[in-house]
Amino acid sequence: MSWVDALHEPRSIRGVFGAFTPSLDGVVLHEIRLHRDGPSVYLRFDFREFPTDPPRKWGVVGYNTVQVELCLYAVESVEISELSTVSVIDLNISTIDRNGKVAVRAWTSGNSTTRLNVVAGSVSVAKVSAYKNDPPPA
Repeated sequence: MSWVDALHEPRSIRGVFGAFTPSLDGVVLHEIRLHRDGPSVYLRFDFREFPTDPPRKWGVVGYNTVQVELCLYAVESVEISELSTVSVIDLNISTIDRNGKVAVRAWTSGNSTTRLNVVAGSVSVAKVSAYKNDPPPA
């Protein structure tokens, strides 16, 4: 089962990537946000892959990076440790019971030290966007 199958509503990811499922290995974590409503946890990160057939407006303006914000609802537990300023992480999203409860785990990929474990009632896509990510100057 793919991580997309664990989403409450996978249409937004499939609408951008089609049949291809982007990897959750080596994603660049931008934000972890905790909210009392739900309670919920938001994760905002960049995929490594860009769709082969992106939405037309993304191609016209030269976007090359897809960013997604996931929302985990009805959060039961959260553990965050060793948060770093440059967080390149491997994520794992999986369903852990028949009711759709999910576990989201993140761990170090490369030189970052971020670790995250969340158990929640469900996970959905809050937002999908794109931007032009210029390579750093040499």
